[in-house]
Amino acid sequence: MKILSQIATTLFGLLAGGMVLIATGLVPYWRALNPTEFTEVFATSLPTVGGTMAVLSILGTGSMVLVAGIALRKKLSNRLWLSAGAAAALIMLVCVPIYFGSANALLAGGTLPPRRHHH
Repeated sequence: MKILSQIATTLFGLLAGGMVLIATGLVPYWRALNPTEFTEVFATSLPTVGGTMAVLSILGTGSMVLVAGIALRKKLSNRLWLSAGAAAALIMLVCVPIYFGSANALLAGGTLPPRRHHH
């Protein structure tokens, strides 16, 4: 069980690291581009970035749910922590596509209207 927990932690850590990289590296870069350049760059990078994050989301979340299920079944001492991690992973897995799914498609197609700043 220890190796499974370590694998799950590593996979979920890779997912979290990917999200941090997007937030701290890609988003500031994308925001610095003019709208036309952004649309081209975003549309080109979306399959790679989105595909990588989808795989990491499935593997990270799936492995967390697996180890939490095993821990609950075996009544291991860390079952509550693993269950909390699995619950957080599942919430993220549901919320991210709801929040970003349609926006990503609109951004890649250049059809999302720009945000208006109110002064």
